[in-house]
Amino acid sequence: MEAVKALTKEGSIHLVTDYTGIRQKAFRRSKKYAYNGKNAACKFNLSSFKDGEVKLICDGDVLEVLSRRQAIMEAHPGAIYLHQAEPYRVKEFNLDEGVIVVEPAKNNFYTTTLSRTDIMVNKVTRVEKHDRYNLYLGRVSVSEQIYGYMLKTYDKVISHYDLDGIPPVKIDTVAAWIQIMDLKGIPGDLEGGLHAAEHALIAVTPLLAMCDRWDVGGVSIINGYGGKPAIYIYDGFPGGIGIAERLYSHFGDLAKRACELVKECDCKDGCPRCVMSYKCGNNNEPLDKHCSIKILELIAGKN
Repeated sequence: MEAVKALTKEGSIHLVTDYTGIRQKAFRRSKKYAYNGKNAACKFNLSSFKDGEVKLICDGDVLEVLSRRQAIMEAHPGAIYLHQAEPYRVKEFNLDEGVIVVEPAKNNFYTTTLSRTDIMVNKVTRVEKHDRYNLYLGRVSVSEQIYGYMLKTYDKVISHYDLDGIPPVKIDTVAAWIQIMDLKGIPGDLEGGLHAAEHALIAVTPLLAMCDRWDVGGVSIINGYGGKPAIYIYDGFPGGIGIAERLYSHFGDLAKRACELVKECDCKDGCPRCVMSYKCGNNNEPLDKHCSIKILELIAGKN
């Protein structure tokens, strides 16, 4: 009791009244004390905004709070940002102060970013070696650099714009990746085939990992891991959230579903239904649908 009295005197706790037995005819009053400071939940940040928060402001009102990564990728200078399905044009972009000022956009325009992604393997944690490819799981560092954006209306590109001085978005995360050792029987544009296969694998990822396709990112490189063609799929959150591990354990099934998606599409050379991605930083270039089918068949063990 002396400790309780001391804590009460210094203002750390206070007495509250608690009533029990509310279903009984008589109520019993008991003494309880509550902490005057922040509770335990307030001591832990469950937000993914570890890299800082950025406020999206219109006419002095805060419309939304973005992570630094989302602000750079979606609300860069000149961007058309959708907030609750309403378009807003970015007028001022100040990451140092954590503020982006926007105004309502009047036309049916939207913007897509142009970016390049670099990936570096820090540690391989698991590996499976197959006849024609190797499958890896490990920790990676990813750097996304925006260098421009396109202004569009529907499917028409209105104009291109360059962006300078935008800091790269960097995360350390977990990735699963394929290293193709044998290219026999894979005709066509290999770079376009890897790129298209990457998009298809990401498109079907939610079927196996119970996530949104925006939760993962991808990179395809001709001279990738070990100097061999490679396709990486990584968690889009610092430290990873388990998606890559899930994909690693089911990569054959993932490739099978991706292959079915591409082969069953009626388009000739690729479309948004199969190998095109609306979030592609390379404006869906290059893509080779038919080459991607051969690559996915290889991974799925069909050739």
